[in-house]
Order: sequence, then C-alpha cells, then structure tokens
Amino acid sequence: MTYTTKSVVVAGQGQRDFDIPFPYLDASHIQVRVAGNAATWSLVTSGRLRLDFPANAGNAVEISRHTTIDSALVQFQNGAVLTAEDLNKAVQQTLFVQQELSDLYTSSIGNTLVQIANANGVVVTDPSNIVSMIAEQALNTSALASFNARVADITANSQSILLAQTQLQNLTTTVNALGTFNGQGIQTVLQNETSQRIAGDTAITTQLNLIGAASGDGKSIILNQGTVKVSPTQTLGDYISGVASSLASNLAAIQTETQTRADAVSSLASQYTTLAARTSAAESAIVTNYNTLSTTASTQAQALSSLVSRMNAAESSIATNYTTLTGTTSTQAQSITTLTSRMSNAESNISANASAIAANTSTISANYSTLSTATSTQAQALTALTSRVTAAESSIITEANTRSSADTAMAQQFTLLGAKRADGQAWILDESKVLVDGGNTSLGTRLSGLSAAIGNVSSALATETTARVDATGALATSLTNLQTTVGNNTATISTLQQTTNGLSARYSVAVNINGHISGFLLNSSGATSTFAVVADNFQIVSMNGATALQPFSVTGGKVYIDSAVIKDGSITSAQISNVTIGTAQIADASISRLKLGDQVVDYNKIADGTVTGMQQAYNGSIMNGNGGWQTLVSFTVPMDYPGDILAMVTLKQGFTAGARNWGARIKIDGVMVFSSGGSAIADSVALSGKRSVGTGSFLVSVEWYGQDGSLYVDAGLASLISFRRYK
Repeated sequence: MTYTTKSVVVAGQGQRDFDIPFPYLDASHIQVRVAGNAATWSLVTSGRLRLDFPANAGNAVEISRHTTIDSALVQFQNGAVLTAEDLNKAVQQTLFVQQELSDLYTSSIGNTLVQIANANGVVVTDPSNIVSMIAEQALNTSALASFNARVADITANSQSILLAQTQLQNLTTTVNALGTFNGQGIQTVLQNETSQRIAGDTAITTQLNLIGAASGDGKSIILNQGTVKVSPTQTLGDYISGVASSLASNLAAIQTETQTRADAVSSLASQYTTLAARTSAAESAIVTNYNTLSTTASTQAQALSSLVSRMNAAESSIATNYTTLTGTTSTQAQSITTLTSRMSNAESNISANASAIAANTSTISANYSTLSTATSTQAQALTALTSRVTAAESSIITEANTRSSADTAMAQQFTLLGAKRADGQAWILDESKVLVDGGNTSLGTRLSGLSAAIGNVSSALATETTARVDATGALATSLTNLQTTVGNNTATISTLQQTTNGLSARYSVAVNINGHISGFLLNSSGATSTFAVVADNFQIVSMNGATALQPFSVTGGKVYIDSAVIKDGSITSAQISNVTIGTAQIADASISRLKLGDQVVDYNKIADGTVTGMQQAYNGSIMNGNGGWQTLVSFTVPMDYPGDILAMVTLKQGFTAGARNWGARIKIDGVMVFSSGGSAIADSVALSGKRSVGTGSFLVSVEWYGQDGSLYVDAGLASLISFRRYK
C-alpha cells in the first residue's frame, strides 16, 4: 500500500489553503516550509491547513510529517485495559516513524550514490570498483575527449601507413623498372621516404608513451597517471587519489549513519512485533466480544419485544379501566354533591341548635344563683355541660325514613355527628339505604365518612358499599377513599373492589399525589386476566428483609432492565451502549446490524475458528457527497489459507444543510457483504459483514454515498477493520 510523508506544491499568487496529504497523530508533527523557509500556519480541518501569510506565485510549499520518536504517545501498564484507540495510536506511531525513516534513507543514500552508478544505472558499492568508476568518470571529461581525438589521429595515421606499405609493395615492380626518379635512383628515393615516415612514427610513439602503454591483448591503452594531467598543475593520479580519499571518508560516514539507522529500525521493528502480538490477542478478544454480544443482543431483543407486547396489552386494559373508573367517579361526584347539600342543611340545623343552646346557657346562667341551693352534683353536671356545649358546639343528627308504596319499598337511615369551631371542624357521617323497586331492582348502599380540618389542613375517609340486583345482572362494589390536604398539596388513596354477574371481578389501588398517580389493577373476565401496574419504579423485596430489587424501569415509553438472566430468548433488534461480560460461550451468531458504545470482557471462548491478522485504516482526508458512490477506505487482506474475512466499519457523518440521503456498504473482493442507509441528521453508521474466500489477496473496502456536498465525512472519522478467521 502506497504512502507519503511529504508533498511539494507550487503555490498560486496569494494562496493560503493547502491539503494535508498524509495521516498524522498530532498537528505538532506537521512542518511547513515556503520557498525553503519555515512558515507559520493553523488547521482549518483535520485534512486542510492555512498559512498565516499567503505565498507568492511560484513558491514551492513543502508539507512534511515528522512523528516524534523521543517518547511513546501511549504508555502501556500491566493490568491496564487495552483499547483499540490505544493500540492503533501505538502502531501508527511506529508505522509513521518507519515511513519517515524509509523516506530519509532513500533520499540520503540515493543522493550520495547517484554519482557512482555505472553506465547501466547499477549502483557500485565495492570500494575498489568505486575508484575505477571515478577514474572512468574522470576520463569522460574534456581531457579524455582530447586524448580520444589524438588516438583517433594515430589510428588514422596507422591506417595510412598500412595502406602506403601495400601500395609500396604493389609499386615495387614498377619502381624497379623505372630505375630512377628526378635524377635519383628509385632506391634512394624510397629510402628517404622510409626514413621520414619512421621519424614521424617515432614522434607519435613518443607522444603515446607520455599518455600510456598498450595492454597485453593490444585492445586498450593503460594510462600513465603520472604524465596525464587534468589541469596544467594536477596529474590524473593526484586527482584520482584526492577523489578516492574524499569518497572513503564519505563512505565511512554513510556506513556509520546506515548502521545507526538500521539499529533504530531494528529496535522499532522489535517494538512493532511486540505490539503486533498484543494486537493479535486483542483482535481475538474483540471478535469474541462481537459474537457474544450478537447472541446476547438477539436474545434480549426477543425478550424486550415480548415485554413490549405485554405492556401494550396492559396499557390498553388500563385505559379501559380508567374510562370505567372515570364514569364511576363522576357518579360518586354527584352523590358527594348531594351529600354536601344535605350536610349544609345539617350545618344550618346545627347552627340553629347552637343558638338555642347559647340562649339556654344564658338562661341557665341567670338562674344559676337561684339554683345554687341545689345539690352539688347537679351544679357540677350543669357546669360541665355548659362548658362542653360552649366549647365544642357539638351536634348530633339522626334521621330515619321508611317509605312504602305499591311499587317501591325504601328504608333510609342518616346519622351525622360533628363538631365545629372557628379554627376547625370534625364530622362523622353514616348513611344506609335499601330499595326494592317493583320486584325488578334490589339495591343496598352504605356510605360512611370521616372528616377533620383545621385551617388549610384536612383529612378525610369515605367508604361506599353497594349491592345491586336487577333483571339483567348483579353488581357488588366497594370503594374507599383516603385523603389528606395541607395547603395546595393533596394526597389520595383509592381502593375499588367490584364483581359483576359472577363473570368478572376487579380490584384496583390508586395512589394520587397532586395528580401524579401510581397503582395497580387486577381484572379477570373468566377467559382472560390482567395485572397492570402504573409506577415509575418497580421493586421486589423478599420476606427476609433483603435489599429491594428493581427488576426494570420504564422511562419515555421504553423498558430498561439493569440486570437480567434469560434462559432462552431472542432479540430482533438491539442497541447496546455499555456492556460488561464476565464469561461468554458462543457457538454461532449472526448480526444484521449492531451498535457498540463501550465494552469490557473478562473471559471469553470461541467455539470454532482462529481469528488473527487485524488490519485497520482511516480515511486520510475529508470526503463530500457528490450524488454517487465513493471509496472511503480500502486495503488488501492476504489469506494464507482458506477462511473468512470479517470486516467492521464505523463512520460519523456531518450535515451542513439539514437531512440528506446517505448510504454505506462493505465490499470484499468486489462483492457487497453489507449495506445500510438513511436520511436522518448526523447519522453515525456501524456496519459488519464477512465473506468466505480461498488463498490469495483480497481487496476490502467501504464505499459511501452522499446526496450532495452538504453531507460529508471528515478526515479520520471513517474506520475500516478486518480480521482473518482460518477454517
């Protein structure tokens, strides 16, 4: 997989914003140079920076990464819980440093060796061969060009001499025949010509000896480094010796630096190997957790679905009961209104009686002196009675009424006992009534009540019991209300018991504090029954006084279970934000979509298969939607044996203009193994899938669809993780 640690961009006039072409762990690891000078800058996004001062047109802007190597970004401790983020950061620090060192080696050694490559481009590393190569390069200078020109002249002269000898042999016969030439004998002329040519050849040989001598095979010339000069004052031998000395010094420095860096790379490689082993162990735990949570989530989802169905049925029954109770309450309210009217009349009578008693008290007081001679017992009794009547203004009203006609017989008894003062009052009411109407209806009711009040503080108890029989059925009802009021706060407890026609029975208790109701309802129709609870918290306490247990709670229409053991069940759809699993044993599991927030696993087992070789990558730059599918992250997974490739994806999207359509899918070797989509604002996506493959290398990728440019995934917010599971 290719990577980059540095980029050079030619700036336009006034340009300030530039893309960051590589991933990094911290902004302090990024260096920017403009025209060779360090520049100040700030981050616009995680994948884009802005210069504090704009660059000039044509300036080279160099953006490079320099990951810190003097300290570890993650400090591991024995017993610590290793998170994927910690492992990724540690591995990425090592990987980034190796990438940067590799680029540094390539740049440094490449620049040094570029001058000692042979004509075929092969770099020469042997010291003796390096000297020969330098000599060869030196001979390719202007001095060598001059030497080659003179050698070419000698070669041409040699060819001329050979040609002349051939011609001489061909002309010998003719010359001998001619005898003389220009008054000289032909032999003399030839001897003179030969002497001149020998002298010329001797001069050429002398010059050649200054340059060098022929090799043993006669196919090349061995240079005389003491006589051949590269300048008027420096011989070729001195020049080569200087170059060799400088090269030896540079080569020693290069070898020292290479060894130092090799040691550093070896140390980093050792650390990377250790981290890789720990990462492999963590991968196994993660996959085990993943499978465990899959089964647990499926089981819990089914249980929750069943519980939701039961709660829906209970809510429907409660609503029906509430409607019935509302009608009953309305009837009772009318009865209470009638009773209030009767109590008002009784109060008027009590007040009249109180006035009469007061008048009698005045008379008794006037006659007291006359009756003082009476017995002390009568005087004391009268004094006590006067005191009690004056202080309490108590009154007792008892009314009995019996009426009978040809069609109806009714008997009613009403008793009211009360006491009233300016600062408080108390009442006891008992009313009983029986009614037989034409043989069609038989009714018996009894209403009892207690009431006490001082100022704005009051309490009351009312009980109504009804037994009714008519041509259509029978009804028995008992309703009890307890109520206390202090200021604007009122607390009421209502208990209803009712049976109808021998076919249905109902029992309910409601506790009402200022309109906030809690209670339960038992209802049976013979064929079906209902037990409904209205409560914010539901607790169970054993008889031995143990700590109260709250098995579940209902908040916002959802049921929350703190701790549950489900022997057998399934969950259709689950979202688990925080889970701790002590021991997990999983045979097989399948998850269509699972969201995991945080997890801690103490011990786990995998039934079949070995998971190894985790790979993870993030998107290096921001990606905006364009109405089509785009590849966010991809890498190749090597498989040494047949098995499964498991892939998990998490990505967070950004929305700048409201809800937009989006989609995400995982592909393994070009085959889509999972996809999802939606249109909600700020959707976070979690995908997982697998594919069975043979041996070889397979491309794993996550592709993303955004409706338009207002939908985006910022750099580093898309993560692709793969695992190998060999069969």
